[in-house]
Amino acid sequence: MQPIASFAASGCEPFWSAELPHSIPWIVSRIAEDEQVVLNLIQEELPPEASIDKAYLKSIGLRSMVIIPIQVGGNVEFVISLSSFRRERSWPDELLKRMRLLGEIFANILIRKRATIRARSLGEEIAHIARVTTMGELAGALAHEINQPLAAILSNAQAARRFMTTGDPDMEELTEILKDIAEDTERASSVIKNLRRMMKKEER
Repeated sequence: MQPIASFAASGCEPFWSAELPHSIPWIVSRIAEDEQVVLNLIQEELPPEASIDKAYLKSIGLRSMVIIPIQVGGNVEFVISLSSFRRERSWPDELLKRMRLLGEIFANILIRKRATIRARSLGEEIAHIARVTTMGELAGALAHEINQPLAAILSNAQAARRFMTTGDPDMEELTEILKDIAEDTERASSVIKNLRRMMKKEER
C-alpha cells in the first residue's frame, strides 16, 4: 500500500504514509479481504486481535476512521479513506455509498487506462510481427535476387581465368565476359540499394 493522494485539514498531519501498512496489520488484513473498515470509536471498536493497530492509532491521536477497499479486475487495487483526529464521529451509510461510488469512478478510469496501454502494446507487438514476417519474406526474395548475379559473376570469373591461362586468349570474348561481370555486379548492388531504401521507409 502506497499513498497516491491525500489531503489533511490545517493542523493535522497526513495519515497515510509508506510505513502505515506495517503499523495497522489487522486493518490491512480486512482490506485485503475486500472488507470496509468503519470505526466511529477506534479505541472501543477495534477487536483484541488488533492490539498493534489500536496502539499505533492511539499514539497518533486518531479517533475515528473509515476505509473502503476498491476492486479492479477482481483484486483490491486501492482504498479510499477518511480519518478524524479532533473528535469522534460517525460515518453515515450515505457517505459510505458516495465514497464507494467515487472509488468505482476511479476504478473505471484505471481500467480504461490499462486497456489503452494494453491495446497500444498489442499494436506494437502486431507491428513487430508484421515487420519480422516482412523481413523474412524480403530475406528469401533477397537471397534469390542476389544469388543469381553472384552465380553468374562466379561463372564468368572462372571462364575469364581459363581464357587468361590459354596461350592466345580471345580478347573480344574476354571483354564480353568482363562486361557481363560488371552488369551482374551492378544488378546485385541495385538489389541491396533497394533493400536499404525499403528499410529506411519502414523506420519512419
